[in-house]
Amino acid sequence: MGLEKEEIVEKIIGTLKAEGKKVNPAFVSQKNKWNKDQIKEICALFGVSSFNEVLESIPGVKLEKDSKATPSVWYEETPVTPPPFSFLYENSVRRRSSAKAG
Repeated sequence: MGLEKEEIVEKIIGTLKAEGKKVNPAFVSQKNKWNKDQIKEICALFGVSSFNEVLESIPGVKLEKDSKATPSVWYEETPVTPPPFSFLYENSVRRRSSAKAG
């Protein structure tokens, strides 16, 4: 197969982002044209025993099972939150730079 871990993660996230909704994990492998042997290689590369475990190991990828144990997977971007009190730093930088300019 020859793919690196980062390439696989990019393909999985790209597939889930493009779909934009919850899908069956098999959809991800089908969209990327990965067969059973390639899935086994991917699992070995990630050091896990199932494709679902690969998906769960990727930050932002969410996996859940409904009441009938049917899995669904989707990508959820984590919003970047500024550190606490960052507004104080921004204001002090603005004051210093305007004092130098004036």
